[in-house]
Amino acid sequence: MIDERIARVVVVHALIATSACTNASTPAAGGAASPPSPHAVAASPSASSPSPAPVAPVPETLAFVAGQFGLTMQSEGFTWKVLRRNVTRFDWSGRAHDKAGGEREVLYSFFIDKLDDASFAHVPEIATSAAANLTTDGETCKPVEQPSRIVQELGVDRIVTVCFEPSPFYGGKEQHRNSVLHAIVRGRALTVVAVLGNESAAILPLPLVVGARGAR
Repeated sequence: MIDERIARVVVVHALIATSACTNASTPAAGGAASPPSPHAVAASPSASSPSPAPVAPVPETLAFVAGQFGLTMQSEGFTWKVLRRNVTRFDWSGRAHDKAGGEREVLYSFFIDKLDDASFAHVPEIATSAAANLTTDGETCKPVEQPSRIVQELGVDRIVTVCFEPSPFYGGKEQHRNSVLHAIVRGRALTVVAVLGNESAAILPLPLVVGARGAR
């Protein structure tokens, strides 16, 4: 049984995340912000510190198609691979390879290039149906409209999120369980993004999580 509490805490997580970002950059009441320590600025990296992982550029084909759907793909933190849509239902896979990404994988389907009015009104149903196709028994939680703060953070117009437990075909050897699907609307284009992982934070479609943001 999918735990629908995951869906209900989306707004709470969104407000906490936004508040944390605001508080981190705002001085405490009654005093000025402390300047950074000069020692911290001048300190050189330790000889034992691991070197950062090389950044693989976003494939040109992916960048071009994503641009048509109003998105800019992220290279840092992700390695992208083309998929066969007739086998996987998705066009691209992004593997996170940094600490923030953990064992997460994102699957992209550039789904509908121009939503008509009827389809736009039924994005929650489209998202639910798409998520059900990735499960063993078709069970998902109820679709949730992401709050405006999260939508603006990603730089798009609308996001509908549905949580699901992926079938073994999608869960893979990592046996992902707490997975979500985001239906992302930019303009009238609809992109479907499945985030396969085990972290509840994946319900927040931030750029670091989904590997993209709205094109500027």
